[in-house]
Amino acid sequence: MSLTRSSSVRAGLAQRARIVLLASEGVSNTAIAERVGVSRPTVIGWRERYQSGGIEGLDDEVRSGRPRVVD
Repeated sequence: MSLTRSSSVRAGLAQRARIVLLASEGVSNTAIAERVGVSRPTVIGWRERYQSGGIEGLDDEVRSGRPRVVD
């Protein structure tokens, strides 16, 4: 099963994987943006992150701030 169709993968990661897959099929950045529902600069940014970091590059980066507390 691919990352784009898995029910256990976060929606954001699935969307990023879809961007990369469409790009690998030769779809233009503008067309990808329209199909996925994001801006063209977002498509370009995720493609660059994938080129430099592979699949791991599509993961969310650690964010600063107060850690979540689960009771």
